[in-house]
Amino acid sequence: MSFRNTIRFLFSLTTMLSPLFIILHGIAVYFLALWIVLSILYLFSYKVFSSSFFNLAWIILPLFLLIHALAMLYTSNMHSGWFDLEVKACLFLLPLVFYIQHKTFNSFNIKSMKWIYLISISVLCLFLFIGAFIKTIHTQQVHLYYLDFSSPYHPAYLAMYLTLGLIFLIDFFIAEKNKFFTILLFIWIIVLLALVYFLSSKAGILSVCLVFVLASLHYLFKNKKWIKSLLLLIVVALFTYTGISENYRFKSVSSTVQTATTNVSATESNAARWLVWHAGFDLLKQHWLWGVGTGDIKDVLMQEYAKRNMKGALEEKLNAHNQYLETWLAQGLLGIAWLVLIFIYAFKHAFKRNNVPWMMFLVLTGFNFLFESMLNTQGGVIFFAYFYSFFFFEHKINKV
Repeated sequence: MSFRNTIRFLFSLTTMLSPLFIILHGIAVYFLALWIVLSILYLFSYKVFSSSFFNLAWIILPLFLLIHALAMLYTSNMHSGWFDLEVKACLFLLPLVFYIQHKTFNSFNIKSMKWIYLISISVLCLFLFIGAFIKTIHTQQVHLYYLDFSSPYHPAYLAMYLTLGLIFLIDFFIAEKNKFFTILLFIWIIVLLALVYFLSSKAGILSVCLVFVLASLHYLFKNKKWIKSLLLLIVVALFTYTGISENYRFKSVSSTVQTATTNVSATESNAARWLVWHAGFDLLKQHWLWGVGTGDIKDVLMQEYAKRNMKGALEEKLNAHNQYLETWLAQGLLGIAWLVLIFIYAFKHAFKRNNVPWMMFLVLTGFNFLFESMLNTQGGVIFFAYFYSFFFFEHKINKV
């Protein structure tokens, strides 16, 4: 096999396996480095780059990164700013990699990648749950919920990964015609819902309820899948009741928010978010047009926390815990406008193609952005950039 053919084979193989590796804690970054190197070798070997890359579908995320770079012009803390650009580098690299690969893949490859992701996230979560269950038996104390279950992952992030798996699974369930496999897929859905419950991420549980209802209603009225859609609505109704009314983490919400109004040292997630949001929105009133700069946002937040005597937020060095607020405060009006455009542009294409998983991915990430500054962490930005590019990858392939 020639060098060119070897590179082509390895690049295609890493692309196919990418849904498995991008969710693996501590491995994703190294895999991405290998994948990017192979994509560059493929690019030079086959000279596949052309002006077609400059279609908005491929450059909308790189332009968002460019806005972050422009906000470095009025940044004081350059070290923090460069680190932020480094974390977000995949906003440029992943669309480029998918662009380089998109002319050699087909719809079968896309479906296979969805199955690889679904199986991978299911096995990962089952493995973590079994580990927590064994620990529960050994210690005779319950370790099946939240951080005890999700470690080393953040529960909200792992719940988001799992919910995307559920989105793919629902789509396969709706399309499946074989009765035996339909039953197996339905059982699989129940198992993954149980895992989301045990993760006990409030945003995760609410995300599942939201995407389940919206997807089911879409399949019901748009695709006329009456029986399966109604069955999914019944399941999500039961999950909503169990996941919210019977979950200990939801029961504490009202009391901890009330505590936050009198205890600025609170570190509990609900109370801390409430305090941080108040501080962030007050800062936004002063910096709504240009923002404070890519590298200065953490410094500005810490100064505001100190001013308000928010000892808990200072000790934990909390970010804005809202991606929209974080972007607006750092990159100003241009940053938040472009972030909103990212969702609107993709949703328009997803709706036009009647691509339910794509629409639900946007709902899922857009909703989670309300509670976490997910583009500040590798676990969040890699997931978002990967699947945002993946769905445009699918879109371009299906147009051919």
